[in-house]
Amino acid sequence: MRADRLDIFFSAGSPPAGSQVERMAADGHVRVTQPGRRATSDHAEYEAAAGKIVMKGGPPVLYDEEKGSTTGQSLTFFMHDDTLLVDGSGGDRAVSQHRIPQ
Repeated sequence: MRADRLDIFFSAGSPPAGSQVERMAADGHVRVTQPGRRATSDHAEYEAAAGKIVMKGGPPVLYDEEKGSTTGQSLTFFMHDDTLLVDGSGGDRAVSQHRIPQ
């Protein structure tokens, strides 16, 4: 995760438990990359225990080389099972564009 500002919070306790990331909060030009995909937004929060990233503002957009792109008011990505939840509430529509094999 990259951003103009990235706050990283570690779990309490002595090492090695104290050295593990518990959560992260990112603001400004947020970019999350994985092989074959990237996501951008104005704000993102990562929760290690839940294995999820919630992206808001910009609006958030997920680009996938194989599947296309998705945008909405907020995107919640669960890394453990590769699930994406898209929220289009607040008057903004959720949009998903998929690539169709030829």
